[in-house]
Amino acid sequence: MHAVLKAGVRDMSMAFISSGTYDGGLGFARGLGVRFLDQAVHELMGRCEDLAKVSDIDTEDKGSEVFPMYKVLIVNSAGETLKTYEPDGCYVIGGSVNDKLLTLDRVKKTKRGYTETSQDHIVNSSADDEAAYGFAYVESDKKQTETILKTGETIEEGTTPQILYAKQVKAEGEEAAEVSIPAKKQTEELYYVYAKGHLDSMYTTISEAVQRADDQLGVVVNNKQQLIWERGNKQTTCKLDISTFPDVILSGKMNIKKLSKNLGKQVLDLTGCTLDSVLYYVSEGTPVLAKTADGVVIIAGYDQYNTILLKPGEAETYYYGLEESADMFEAAGNQFVTYFDPLEE
Repeated sequence: MHAVLKAGVRDMSMAFISSGTYDGGLGFARGLGVRFLDQAVHELMGRCEDLAKVSDIDTEDKGSEVFPMYKVLIVNSAGETLKTYEPDGCYVIGGSVNDKLLTLDRVKKTKRGYTETSQDHIVNSSADDEAAYGFAYVESDKKQTETILKTGETIEEGTTPQILYAKQVKAEGEEAAEVSIPAKKQTEELYYVYAKGHLDSMYTTISEAVQRADDQLGVVVNNKQQLIWERGNKQTTCKLDISTFPDVILSGKMNIKKLSKNLGKQVLDLTGCTLDSVLYYVSEGTPVLAKTADGVVIIAGYDQYNTILLKPGEAETYYYGLEESADMFEAAGNQFVTYFDPLEE
C-alpha cells in the first residue's frame, strides 16, 4: 500500500470483509499513517470503546454525513473546560447560541440509523438572573420561531411541570382589581460601586465597597445616590482645625454604637481599607480614628510626605511619615473609623 501511495495514486477504494484483530480495520489504516483522534485529541487505538466511538459516525449518505458527539465540552477563551455535557442514550449533532442560551440538537441511534430527538438547552451560569430566567426565542428553518422558557437549570426529559391556576379569574371587560402591597422599609444600608461607566457591584459594608472602588478606580454612593467615597479626588495637603472636632472623637473611642449616638451622624467602619483611601475623608474635612499598637490616634491632616496625627487627650498634633504611618496602621489591622452626614429622608 505504501508503494501505491509513493507511486502517486491518491484515490483508491478499500473494502474490509473482516478483521483478524476485530478493530474494524483501524489498525490497517493506522499502518498507512492515518490517525484517529477523539475530542480530547487522544489517539483512538481501535479497541473496545474506541472502536464504538468511530463506528457511530454515519457516512452512508454522501454529503449529509452524521458526526454524533457523545460528549460536548464547553470551554472559555483560554481553553479551560467550564462544563462537560454527556447525555445518556443520545448524541449531539449541532447547536446554536442565542441570548446566552445554548440549544443542542440531539439524535438517537436506531437500527435504521439516527433519528431526531428532543433538543436540550443550557443557560450561561455567569449571566444575570434576568438572562437566566424568562423567555428566549430560537429561529430555525424547521420550527420557525420557537419560544423557550428559561428556568436557570436543566429539566430532565419526561419531567411533568407543575401548573398553578389563579384562584380568581376576571372575564374580559370586567373592572380590573387593584392590589396594594405595602413597601417594606429598607433597613439595611447598601453601598453601590460605579466604575468604568456602569454599576460594578453592591455591598452591605462601606469598607468592602471602598476597597472595590479603589481597585476599579471608581466611586461609592449610598441608597440616596449620595457620594460616599471617590478614588483620587482629594487635596494634595490638608490640615484640619482640631478645635472643631467633636468631644467623642477627641476621646479616641472607636466604639461604633457610642460614636453614632453621640455624633448623630452615620459612622463608617473602614476596617481593611488603606491609609491612602481613608485620607479622602480627611480631605473632605472629617477626622479619622485609627488603631495602632500603642492605642488610638486621630488623623487630623496630611501633606505630601507625612500624616498629621493627634493623640487623644493632647492639644498638639505631630507629623509622622506617610510610609511609616501606613506600616503602623497596617500592623494594627488597618482599623479606621470616621463619619459623614447622610441626606435626610
